Amino acid sequence: MSTDYTVDFLCRKFKVTRQGYYLWLKNGKPKYKNYNQDLASLILDTYLKFKCVYGYKMICLLLNKYKKLSLKPWVVYRHMRILNIKAIRRHKKPKYDKSGDLRHPNLLKRNFKATQLNEKWVTDITYIRTKDGMRYLSIVRDLYNGEIINWKVSNRPDNNLSHSNLKNAWIIAGIPKGVIVHSDQGSNYTSSEWVEICNALEIKISMSRRGNSPDNGACESWFGTLKNECIYTYKIAQLSDRNIYKIINNYIDFYNYIRPIRNQIKTPFEIRTGSIQI
Repeated sequence: MSTDYTVDFLCRKFKVTRQGYYLWLKNGKPKYKNYNQDLASLILDTYLKFKCVYGYKMICLLLNKYKKLSLKPWVVYRHMRILNIKAIRRHKKPKYDKSGDLRHPNLLKRNFKATQLNEKWVTDITYIRTKDGMRYLSIVRDLYNGEIINWKVSNRPDNNLSHSNLKNAWIIAGIPKGVIVHSDQGSNYTSSEWVEICNALEIKISMSRRGNSPDNGACESWFGTLKNECIYTYKIAQLSDRNIYKIINNYIDFYNYIRPIRNQIKTPFEIRTGSIQI
């Protein structure tokens, strides 16, 4: 690189002084004695490939899983500090108002761990701004492996969106019995139609306390992940009815089949197939 650019140009580009640059050379470059240039390049490539949304923990997981490495998170952290890169976090937008009539007990009580598939599901709706207007995404997520079982996008956050989402998830999951489905107190979930559907499918209803979004944190946090890792990497003008479905579909496929769950090396798909007895 030094043959292509002058030291002055590079110092201005990376916002360092000439004195600092030469001091860096004199002291053996990075202060971290185990700094590895090849690993740093691999970390930087991974960071850029995923649009700068991942921090050292997820990058460590990805490299260990797909590059067959055995890195420790702190090693990636130190390299990222030297590279002066970190995950970009976008500010969350305020939510639209929700209201409902019926109430149901909170069966989960913030216990988001499940011991088997189709034991506990969470569901909710979030909005996505596009140049064609607001679009609404409904998901059903299995808490055992974190997998998105089914999802739907609509231009209206009505009962049909959430109700058809649940019915489709139930069919895809193999018509399980006794599943707990947890939601907030949105009008879609406090309607008599929701109760009728759950009773017909032998699904147990669980509901957050009003005004307590952490009660449905497993769903809220996933929406945050989707928006930070995918939606917020686009400008609103880049999102439209022509591409929003494909963008969400690609991300959910990536999430279910490629992206390892944090603190694990397996993807939701690998956890699911590993739990099925053949």
